[in-house]
Formats: sequence, structure tokens, C-alpha cells
Amino acid sequence: MKRSLLITTLMVLALVASAGQALAQQTPSLPYNYYDLEVRLNPTRQALVGQETIVYFNDSASPLPAIYFNLAPNYLKSPDPYLSPLLLDESYPDGFDPGWLKVKSVQDEQGAKLSYRLLPGPPTFQNFSLADTLMRVELPRPLPPGARQTLIIGFATRFPNSTSGDEAYYRDTYTWRSGWQPVAVPAKYLTQGKYPSNAQTPPKEIQPSALYELTLTIPAGYQAAIGADHQEIISRDEQQHTETIHALSATPTRSVPLSIGKDYQHYSLAHSDIPIEVYYLPGDQAAARLIASYAAESLDYYRQRWGKYPHHRLLIVSSASVSAGFSGAAADELIILNRSLFADKDLAVRGLMDRWLDQIIAHEIAHQWWGIGIGADLNAQNFLSESFAQYFSITYFEHKYGSKGGNVFQPKRDGLLERYVKSQFGYINLRQHLEGDLPYITAFDNHFDEAIIKPQQRTRYLNQTAERLYNKGYLVLRALRGLLGQAQMDRLLKTAQQKYLHRVMTVEELRTLAEQLSGQDLTLFFEDWLYRNQDSQRGRAGQAPYIDLGVAQVRSSLQPDGQYQNEIVLTRRGSARLPAQLVATSASGHIYRVTWQVAQQAERRYTLLLTSDSPLTEVQLDPNSWLPDVNRLNNTWLQDEPFGRKLDVILDGDNAMPLDAYLIRFDPTRQLLEGGFLREHRWWIGNGFAGFLLNLHRGSSLSASLDLIGQLAGKLQWTKSFYSWPVTGYPGRYWQASDLLKLSLVRSSDASGHPGLDRILGAAHRMITYLDLRWRHKESLSGLYSYWLALQDDPFSFQRLQLGGSFSLRVAPQAALTLSLAGGWGQNLSGLFHFNLSELRGFQKAVGYPFPGNVKFFGQLSLHYPMQRDMNYDLLGLVALGRVDERLYLQGANTWQRLDDIRLDQLKVELGFELTAVGRTFGGLFPFDVTVGFVYPLSGINESARQVKQYFRISTPLL
Repeated sequence: MKRSLLITTLMVLALVASAGQALAQQTPSLPYNYYDLEVRLNPTRQALVGQETIVYFNDSASPLPAIYFNLAPNYLKSPDPYLSPLLLDESYPDGFDPGWLKVKSVQDEQGAKLSYRLLPGPPTFQNFSLADTLMRVELPRPLPPGARQTLIIGFATRFPNSTSGDEAYYRDTYTWRSGWQPVAVPAKYLTQGKYPSNAQTPPKEIQPSALYELTLTIPAGYQAAIGADHQEIISRDEQQHTETIHALSATPTRSVPLSIGKDYQHYSLAHSDIPIEVYYLPGDQAAARLIASYAAESLDYYRQRWGKYPHHRLLIVSSASVSAGFSGAAADELIILNRSLFADKDLAVRGLMDRWLDQIIAHEIAHQWWGIGIGADLNAQNFLSESFAQYFSITYFEHKYGSKGGNVFQPKRDGLLERYVKSQFGYINLRQHLEGDLPYITAFDNHFDEAIIKPQQRTRYLNQTAERLYNKGYLVLRALRGLLGQAQMDRLLKTAQQKYLHRVMTVEELRTLAEQLSGQDLTLFFEDWLYRNQDSQRGRAGQAPYIDLGVAQVRSSLQPDGQYQNEIVLTRRGSARLPAQLVATSASGHIYRVTWQVAQQAERRYTLLLTSDSPLTEVQLDPNSWLPDVNRLNNTWLQDEPFGRKLDVILDGDNAMPLDAYLIRFDPTRQLLEGGFLREHRWWIGNGFAGFLLNLHRGSSLSASLDLIGQLAGKLQWTKSFYSWPVTGYPGRYWQASDLLKLSLVRSSDASGHPGLDRILGAAHRMITYLDLRWRHKESLSGLYSYWLALQDDPFSFQRLQLGGSFSLRVAPQAALTLSLAGGWGQNLSGLFHFNLSELRGFQKAVGYPFPGNVKFFGQLSLHYPMQRDMNYDLLGLVALGRVDERLYLQGANTWQRLDDIRLDQLKVELGFELTAVGRTFGGLFPFDVTVGFVYPLSGINESARQVKQYFRISTPLL
């Protein structure tokens, strides 16, 4: 049924609070489009079918001959042609399943049919499936500026069967956050009444605010969560077994998000004036209650500090799958959380993930202020969404849990597993290790850093987009807070919401507002930290402007008046400059504070003079870490420490990763002493062995290891990763680590130390020094295949060459056929340097196993297919099984002494079957797989040794 704006206004007046009433009374004059949606869920078609009535407002200065609509679901109509179907299967459990939006009719409010055309839409976030993603509706007459036009559009939107968690159907749950219906393009974003089509200008991604009203009919037994201020069941049809829900909001929103589930259960927390409602799946009630309480806490914190919540309620829904491609996602009044956050958080250690869960909820709620409340161009300026949500959530987190030391994985009670977690992961700090410093510094070290403000089309390091927007962006806002002060920063955030709520803000408008409120010129700050791609001093690609401030030296001298004159030598790397607080402590305990001003940072070295009552014993730059410094080790000078730097010494074996100190750690369990600055290098000395690792970044390193017991043995290895830029179907340059080269100088024995095995292998019990070269090429996007080479050479002793490769082919949804081949040749081989057939488990009882030789061939054909998927099966609260996979394989191999001896009819062949259970434990953080296999030799073995062999394998990061 069709509703007029007057009826809408009357309903809003009756159903929402006073703020909504005032807005509703002004609805006819508000500069927003109005949508009245009437749809029905058809489970058979996996679709919403119905119509939308839109009252379109011309907010431009020009007459409009046509109205444009985005048909976003059609971006899901075709698969990415550049990716392997096996990769697509990770999101599509039954193979690729299209989503789409079909327009059935377009007419005006008198019922007259209007002409329309379907066009390719902008390649904002993908370069494929662009057809029919834009619709142009011709108007019977041009629409004047400030005038309104009513259109009625019949349409159907199909949900693809996908585990992605959004814009998807999965296991009787339908979820779509934004744009599931035709969304009109505001007139002000058109160019002379036409949709912008300049290929040289990257498209903007702006979700306009509008007034929404929804009437939704669903089958009886389903629950619907709708992101709206008010939602109620208005009718039930006993004959059709349906119920009809009406939803609307008092204020403009950017979408009308919904999640409809057959298995949803509902929990409501009557929290002050903002009800919090959680839609969860069976078994997750306790988690739902905790999630609601966390939401209430962060909601209150934000409201008290940064302004009113822009809606009348908050909904949180669980994804249907633990395999959803996100932890959390936000839309107007509605947040989606990955099912794993409900189901896995207490695995093995109760409460292990509670603080992490709290932070994720806080981040998604923050989007109600930034990204949704205040809109932005989510293509080029997503900084205004994700970085601000990070700033909100981390500020809240540190207010609640503290900012220093380990503050994430803190078990609530004592116990064996709890102590293990505390020992190994208790040091982790949210800002330092997970959501700020370390991710940014790692990207910088790897030369994957670039400007924050840029469209995806101009992104050089697409893989690092999340790091750039979430972590670096947050650190930039933290630096801005350090520059402005807390009071001015809070004032900026409050004022921005008051001025830009329901509107779209730009970064330049943010800068202007910050300058107006603070009285500072922030041009250089915004240019350095948001816009520039490359540091002007270093000039290296992959390193945007950065800052590295340090204390190089401190000299104290006694003056005639009894005071001490201190010369503090400060250093600066990077072209970015920011004022830095310096805190100095004298031997008497007196503390001195001074600011190293930007004007004093013109040169790379600066000597700061400070008078004190006694010699300085400690000097620290930026003690509160307001600056995005890429090297915090040199921020502190200590008189009594070696080399003047902070030193952390741990003697109980607990893990640590200080970003501002050199670490020395003793593990009494393993009798291991290790140390280093873990970002750059580490060394270790154990019971009879020693080694070091130098991080050369971008997957490259230099390492060495020594065996100190018996004859001297060891390895010196250089590892280098090489990258390619495959076409992915997405704008921006994607970096794939496609090649790995290892060059080593090795000294080792040809004997294993097991007499029986050494006798079979023909070990000479001698030390051999040789060069080892290994290279591997791997494709993991367009196709799943790899090939490799290994060469060992001692000109005075032996040569050994191996070649191999594998290729996987999708034969059915979730099923792959993999062919692997390898061959090797050597001369003058002895002992362990012989090729052998240790891969053939079924031949372990055969005489001569593992069959050493100078020449080898190996081949395997395997079929991998799923038995159970997305199980979420709990085992005693310790682990959760996610899936069970099966693998059937046929493999054959043999070794010979010479190339002339090769006969393929001599291959030793076996048939095997594996059952692998894949699961997770410790709050879902740690995956594992357990494999049980059976193998039976088919040929190349005596009948007396032929028998079924069973084997067992477990793999987990904890072992």
C-alpha cells in the first residue's frame, strides 16, 4: 500500500520520541529523499520482492531530465573472473551463487509507466560485474531545483548463498546492511543532470542520508532485526503463515539494514533511554547478555564525551556463519558480529576474548557517530569512518582497561591453561601490538606505507588498506589529539557531529573546523600525515612522510652556581615534524618537562640545553606515545643502562615484545637465553646451539644457526621474497609474495645418529660443507599452483638437484583435484643426502625402507572434498570443530642409483585416505587440525609386508 508523506508524519508523531516528532513535522521541507518500501521475503527464491515509492528531491541548482539509481546488488551478479574458483568457494559453500536486483517496473504516482535504461555503474571497488548496476529513469518533464518527484519502482533482490555474513543468505538467515533496494543518486552529485563518467576521476562512494519507511512481510517463525527507530508487527496472516512488520526512523539514515533469521533468539536490555537488542543463535544466550552490557558501556561513554547517540535504539545481530569475512560490521542502528564472537569467546579459557570482544563492539558502535552519522566518501576518504571509529573505541578501551602493559588477554581466574595464556600472551597491549603502533611500524619497515587519503584506484599497496585506514589513521588522530590537547580534540569531535550529522564531511572541512576551534595552522600536519605519498628526505617508495625522534647523547657539567648544565643531543629522521614533549629526571629525582618545538627540528640534530639540580639520569621523548614514531627504542636515554637504552630482562620465561626497549629473556623450561630488538633482530643461545635472525623486511632475512655439541655444524642463510602484481578484479595494486629464494652455506653431517638408519642410507659419518639454493614460485589467486627447485653443491664432494611442482583443479564446489610431481638427481651422494621414499608410509615395514638412491621420481594425485562444513561443534568447551575434510590419494615413487636405471614399472604405489578435523581453541584464536589416515601399498612390496598402515597427525600453532 502507498503512504503519503502526511501519513508518514502522523505515524512518526505517534511512535517516536520528541526529537523525532519535531523532525517529522518538517518532513515535507527537509532536503532528503523519502523511501516507502513494501517487500515480502520469498525463501524459495532467496529474495525480497516488492516495490519502493520514492519522493525524490532535486537538491541541485539545475533542472533534471532524469533520475539515476544505484542497483548495488548487481555487483554480485557475476564471479570475479580473475580469481580461482577454489578461492571463491571459500565464500560460496555450494559454488558461486549470484546476487542481483531486477527492476520490474517504473511509474509515476499516477501510474504512468516511465522509460528507464540499465547502465554499467562505476568501478569503485571492483572492475567486474558492472553491468546493470546503474539505472537512468527518464522524467516526463525536467524536475526544477527544489522540486520533488514521486516514482514507484517494482523490484526483486536476491540474496546469494554465501558465508560472507553480509549481502547474503546462509542457513535460513538473510542479511543485507545497505543498498538492497534501488537507491537514488542525489542530484547534487550529478554533473549537469548526468551521472559522472570521467574515467580519469575516481568515483566517489557516498551513502546519502534519506528518510526510510519499511513494511516487511516474512514467513511465520522468522525473526527480523531492522535498523530503524521503531519496529512492530502490524498484522499476522494465519492462512498464509506470515506476519507483517512496520519500521521507520525519526531521523534521516543512510540505509534500512535488516537481518532475518529462522533460528534467531532475542534478548533485550532496557538500557536508559536507548534499548539494546541482541539477535543471537541457539546456545549463545550468555554471550548475548554480555554483548548487550558491553554495548551499553561504550554507548554511554561516547554519549557523555562526544555527543548524543543519533538514534532511538541499537540492534546487534549474529552472523549465521563463523566464516563471515569480518569480525564486525555496522549500519544505521544495526551491528553484525561474527558468530565466532558469540560461540568461541570462552573456548579453553573462560573470558579470554572478553576484552577483545568489548573493543570490537565499541568500534562498530562508534560508526553511529563517524561513517554513518557523519558520512564520508568511503572510497577516497574512509579515514573519516574507520580511523575515527578506531579513535573512539581505543580511547574507550584504554579508559576502561588502562593504557599501559598487557591489557587484552587477561584471564579472569587462575588455572593451568589460564597461566599458559598469561605467560605467552599476557603482554599484548591493544594500541601497541594489535591496533596501532606495531602494524603501522611493520608496514613502514616493509615499505608498504603510503598516503591515507586516496581512492582505491590510486592505492599502491592494496594489501595494506586495512592497516592504513585503521591503524595508521588512528595514530594520526592520536597525534592530532596530542597537538590540540584533549579538551580541544573533544570539542572538535562534538562540534563535527553537531555540524555534519546526516551530512557528508570532507577531510578539508575537518581541517578547517580544527583550525577554527584551535587557532592553529594545521596545513602541514594534514599534508604530511594524510596526503603525501613519499617522504621527501628519504625518497624511498613505500615510505610516506614519517617521524623518528631520538635522544642520542646527554652530557652534564657542573656550573659555578652549583647547578648542572645538560646538553641533550636530539635526533630526527623523516620529513614530518611534530612538537614532542621531553621529560628529564635528575639524580635527585627532580623531573623537568620541556617541549622540543617544530621550529627546533629544522636540522637532523639539535642540542637542547637544560639546567638541573643534579646530573640527569633519564631523558625520555614523547613519554605518552602521542606521536606515530617509527622507532621507539631511541626515545629514551638511561644513564645506568648499557648503550643508554631501556633494557627489559625477563627470567621466568614469559613472552614479551617491547617496542621501546631491548629485550633479554631466559626460558627455564627450554634452557634458552634470547634477546634482541624484536622488530629488527634477535639472537638465542640454548643447550648446545646458538643462532641469530636479522629482519631485512618484506619477507627477507639473514639468519645463522650453530650446533655447538660435537663437531661444529651450522647454517648461514639469506632469504629473499619477491612480489608480483596480479590482476585481481579490484582497483589498486595487489602485492603477491610469489617467489621465495633461499641461499645458504651449510655445514652438516651425512649421518642421522641412528645406527640402523645410517647403515641403510650408507652414511660415511663425515662433515660436509656445501651451498644450498632453493627457489619456489607460487600462485595463489588466479590459479593454485607452484613449482620449485633445490640445488645442493659441494664442488669437492657431491651435487644434488631437485625439481617439483603441483597444480590444483576445482572439480566440484569445495572439491579439488591436485597433481604433484617431483624428481631428483645427484652424484656422489652419501647418507642423509641420498634421496629416499619417506613419503610412502605404507612401505615402512618393507625391507630397505626408506630406499635411498641417487635418482628419484615422485607423483601424487589427490582428491580433496568436504565431509562436514561450518559445524561449530563444541567439544567439552575446550575446542570447536569447524569442518571435517576427506582426502583420497594415489601416489607412487621410487629411487634408482643411475638415470639409466629408471623404470616406471618399478614404482612403489600406495592408495591412501585421510580424514581431517579442522577446529579452533583458545577463544577461537588458534586453529588446529587433526588428521587420521590409512594407507595401503598396491605394488612394489612383498606380500608379507603389505598391510594397511594407520597414521596420525596434529598441527597447531601451540605445538
